[in-house]
Amino acid sequence: MELELRGKRALVTGSSRGIGLAIARALVAEGGRVALNARGAVAVSAAARDIGAEAGVPGDVTDHDEAQRVVGAAAASLGGLE
Repeated sequence: MELELRGKRALVTGSSRGIGLAIARALVAEGGRVALNARGAVAVSAAARDIGAEAGVPGDVTDHDEAQRVVGAAAASLGGLE
């Protein structure tokens, strides 16, 4: 299915496993440029590598300041976010 996501840039939180990882995998499969986020640095880096995402950004997005940092790092890695 063509969802017109080729080249679109997205940050997917909670994406080292489960539903978040499935969403990130689908976005990558559709040609999206994706940054993954999860609290565990090792897990998010491994997940990003496994699905071909461009970045894995560890951090706890339940904390406001940390969420700001995660969004900034993802945007910097991908050249912006849609």
